[in-house]
Amino acid sequence: MRARLPALLLLALVPSAGADPLDTLGFGPRAAAMGTAGLAEGEPLEAAHGNPAAAGTGAGFRAALGWLFAAPVATLNGGDADLGAAHGVLLGAAVPFELFGVRFGAALALHVPDRFLARAALPGGTEPRLLRWSDWIHRTSASAVLSVDAGGGFSLGAGIAVLADASARGTIEIGAAGGETWGAADVELAMPLRAAPLAGLLFRPTPWLSLGLTFRGELSMDVELDVRADADFADESLAGAARTRLHGTSTYSPRTLAFGLTGRWAGFTLDVDVAWNGWSGIDLPFAQTDTAIALGAPAPIVHLLFPRPAWQDTLVPSAGLEYEFAAAERQTVAVRAGWSYESSPVPPQTGLGNVADPDRHLVSIGAGWRMELEAAAIFADFALQAHVLVPLRAEKDVPEFAGEDLRAEGCVWAGQLWVGVSL
Repeated sequence: MRARLPALLLLALVPSAGADPLDTLGFGPRAAAMGTAGLAEGEPLEAAHGNPAAAGTGAGFRAALGWLFAAPVATLNGGDADLGAAHGVLLGAAVPFELFGVRFGAALALHVPDRFLARAALPGGTEPRLLRWSDWIHRTSASAVLSVDAGGGFSLGAGIAVLADASARGTIEIGAAGGETWGAADVELAMPLRAAPLAGLLFRPTPWLSLGLTFRGELSMDVELDVRADADFADESLAGAARTRLHGTSTYSPRTLAFGLTGRWAGFTLDVDVAWNGWSGIDLPFAQTDTAIALGAPAPIVHLLFPRPAWQDTLVPSAGLEYEFAAAERQTVAVRAGWSYESSPVPPQTGLGNVADPDRHLVSIGAGWRMELEAAAIFADFALQAHVLVPLRAEKDVPEFAGEDLRAEGCVWAGQLWVGVSL
């Protein structure tokens, strides 16, 4: 008799953010087309995921509904990485208001995949995988922020991003009596909620220059599964109990500090951002199992201990350029392009580990259209992205993996579009 515990968990979770796909893809087609830059732009619809201080910069209520997709086309060790496409709904909203003569703003950002609310996986430490392009794109992302106009060109903002962990405890009983095999299971699932702080500063000293500064706390989706298996057989040497604990970090969003600058002239807008990501805070990015077996006969257990080399903090530069012009009466069109580069935080995988996370270049283009009506304005935006994965090759230096070097390369195609209204 043998009880098998799957290492892949598909879990429906409450809306969460952490290891957020929008960190890489950008929230909203404008940010996506600008290489994800725009922390100093002051766009209210991007405030909940970009700079919270921008939530109250608009002239009235704004809302947009759209769609996002990401389609990885990558190889892993010479074969298809088989990552699968992801797609989901985007919702952004922002509203300014006054209270006691002070201008405030509130904004919401939401991304909900149309296949999963969240998908969590804990592969083994030696299983080859593309770390951030497998499960993170199947994640719900939600954040909400408030801002206040502090005067003198300064705006301040703060908010939260939320995340639910997944933990389960259960008992499995198996046995044989009277020539029949029987079994029973009782599993309990808990989803504690976590939140990370968001904060931002926006300074607009002149109409042609603005500066932005943002901070985001770390969030991780931690999976823990405790299982007890009780075996009762006629052969007492097979009777006993086994306890297994599976735990690890499925997805992770690092602590981030970012600075942005925006310049405007003659219809052009230039956004430049630099973000520091504290990846060194991650603890266990693969599955770890602890097993204890107590049967009638001794059961020797061999534990494989994986080294935990520290991950590296990274700096991510990004830049985008936009040109806006009048296309017709009361209509404007904006064309956009952007770029960013992100080095991998994963240390060289020369030992037992097989975490493939190539460096990445992002090249993006997009456009937007806006039409002013009597009492409102309607707009539509789209963006296309190519995330080019720099070819990765890690040569193993341990005898167990001789001749099994880790290789990965490819491209991730992504896009966003939405339509909205401004009142």
